[in-house]
Amino acid sequence: MDNELLLDIMKILIAMLAGGIIGVERELKDKPAGLRTNILVSTGSCLFVIFSIKIAELYGDDPGRIIGPIITGIGFLGAGTIIRARGSIKGLTSAATIWVVAGVGMGAGMGLFILALTISILVLFILLILPGVEEFISVYGVKDTEFVVVSKPSSIVVQKIRKIMREMGIYYSGLTIKKEEGKLKIIFMAHGKQSDLTKLIFWLLKLPEVEEASLEHT
Repeated sequence: MDNELLLDIMKILIAMLAGGIIGVERELKDKPAGLRTNILVSTGSCLFVIFSIKIAELYGDDPGRIIGPIITGIGFLGAGTIIRARGSIKGLTSAATIWVVAGVGMGAGMGLFILALTISILVLFILLILPGVEEFISVYGVKDTEFVVVSKPSSIVVQKIRKIMREMGIYYSGLTIKKEEGKLKIIFMAHGKQSDLTKLIFWLLKLPEVEEASLEHT
């Protein structure tokens, strides 16, 4: 086995390791792009870089002709992880992670082992630590809001309201239900971005059981 083949195998193994470092965190959080996806994206990107270098050596072609489309292809793959629901967009972090993992694999394919592993560790830090920072900013940067919903008597309207908030990622507490003049009066405290809370009013009013919906900052 010659040294060139050993180097290529090392590149692939480093790409798998770097993709796996990030993939473990994604898998633990049950994201659409988990351990296997990130390892495969990193390994595949590494392989294409290796092939492009060999093609350039054998035929004098431009390696960029193969490396360039990798970025475009990964963009389509990442788009498949993005979901739009109730006016909110989910999966952007997974899509961005796939994009970075492809870059990590390309770095490994070019023999930049330390750089590839360093980026993987930094991305892992971002995925593990920054959500807590975002939550801290959200908690102290947005006021709690009281919602009052008046609906027709229904046994499922509360479940529908909870489903909408869950899909939008809005936290709520203190939900109470009162019956007044043959109507249901549902009161709860919600916490989220002002734009999301405004959208919540829109989605609540789309429910056939809901007759009124209002909010008041506290």
